[in-house]
Amino acid sequence: MSIFMTEEDHAYVVGRLDRDHIETVAAQAREKLQRGQTVECCYQPGDATWYSLILTRVDHVVGAEGGGSGDYSTQSFIGGESTYVLVYSQREQATYFSGHEDWEWVASKVCDNRAGIVAIGQLLEEVFKT
Repeated sequence: MSIFMTEEDHAYVVGRLDRDHIETVAAQAREKLQRGQTVECCYQPGDATWYSLILTRVDHVVGAEGGGSGDYSTQSFIGGESTYVLVYSQREQATYFSGHEDWEWVASKVCDNRAGIVAIGQLLEEVFKT
């Protein structure tokens, strides 16, 4: 179910995606995140698109130069419950999340194309599956 398109359109978009590629990129991303590394990838989900994405932990951003401390820190601005930051570098958009959200909603914060939202959402869902 998608909040961004009909069930039929959503099924069509998902059906065009390259599941093998998504699973491979997600496994590599999950491994890097578990090792505390930043993930940078050119995600090509198989629908004739590509997304230059960066996924990292919030503490990597907060710990950066100028992150601040106390009530006015980057962590306070981002939100105390957030664990990760997603950057869609082609669009110069970023969002933060805890790792338990609706993945298409998270993707919609960095992408305004409905098919792109679904494609990025599918990757995030695979990265953070439990």
